[in-house]
Amino acid sequence: MTTEEKVVDIPELKYRRCGHKWVPRVSKPLKCPKCLSPYWNKERKDKADERHT
Repeated sequence: MTTEEKVVDIPELKYRRCGHKWVPRVSKPLKCPKCLSPYWNKERKDKADERHT
């Protein structure tokens, strides 16, 4: 009897603003589990760039 090992790739997500890392339960989380922000996958806009547009 042989034992086969299965390698499972579990993605680790990182919130770009607060830096929190976690393993999601769903494929696309709605918010960061630490700070509860819905913008976990978006970069923060620079206010200087915002004024020039």
